[in-house]
Amino acid sequence: MDYVVLVSKFPPPLGGVTIFAQRKAAKLQRAGSKINRVDLACWYWPLLLLRARRSSALVVNTVNLSVLAVIFLLGRLGRSKIYDHNGSRHYVSGTLRRSLYLFFVRKSDGVVVVHHHLVESYDQALRDKITIESPFIEPDLTQEADILRDYPDEVKHFMCKDREVKIVNSAWKYVEDDRGRDLYGIGASVRLVSQIVTAGLSAKLLLAFGEFNYSDMPLSLQQEIDHARDAGYLVILDGQKELWPVLRTADVFLRLTSTDGQSISVHEALHFGCAVVASDVVPRPADVLLYRYGDDAELLQIVQHIISKRSARAHA
Repeated sequence: MDYVVLVSKFPPPLGGVTIFAQRKAAKLQRAGSKINRVDLACWYWPLLLLRARRSSALVVNTVNLSVLAVIFLLGRLGRSKIYDHNGSRHYVSGTLRRSLYLFFVRKSDGVVVVHHHLVESYDQALRDKITIESPFIEPDLTQEADILRDYPDEVKHFMCKDREVKIVNSAWKYVEDDRGRDLYGIGASVRLVSQIVTAGLSAKLLLAFGEFNYSDMPLSLQQEIDHARDAGYLVILDGQKELWPVLRTADVFLRLTSTDGQSISVHEALHFGCAVVASDVVPRPADVLLYRYGDDAELLQIVQHIISKRSARAHA
């Protein structure tokens, strides 16, 4: 039997990296490996690692320099595969942090990146240590009933509305990027569906937040959200809940980010046959429909085309 130590944060909270860790552990177990979880949320995680079999392979689901330094000092980095979910982009070329990260990479058993474009950020001499692996691992469908029990009735009703076009966007919480832009495109999503409804089409938007931090939003966005909820075309899913059951029933998933890594929700939506419309700020999976970031008119045009195709199929 193979012994694997998985070093990562695990849910809660739910997020792309923690969900990947949870599903990676389950996948390795199904393949016959014995998994030892070392949760980085525990302050004593180095002690947990010390107690693990020294012969175990390590899956290190972070590029955090402090974590890599501890693993190196414990003499375990040489058996470690480092998973880069786009975190290495923070290590700017020519800086000490970048040099230190590349030192750890050279001492490791290799790096696994979640998209081919990330390979280009590594020195040519290190390319033979890099492999590419999709961050998407299929969810366990047997867990759906348990997840649905935690959904509010309003969300369950949203999922059951077959006549309405169901549009979804998700965010950790309302965040502005370093240029002051709405990182997840919350405002753009609300305005998009407002335009669709104003045009006489039946549509509803579900915004899923890990934390619905309404008070941190600009007043103008608060007003747009209030109006959309009062008008009945906006539903809020708040809290640490998996989204994939909603995506099984949705028509369109929006990823309107100003910057991005490899979004698990994008892969989940595609897996369940939901159309995905995303900004062009990073390379996306092949089946994603791209729009120029910030071009609300093009975004509206693409989504209206999806709705027209859906309507044509319904009347065929």
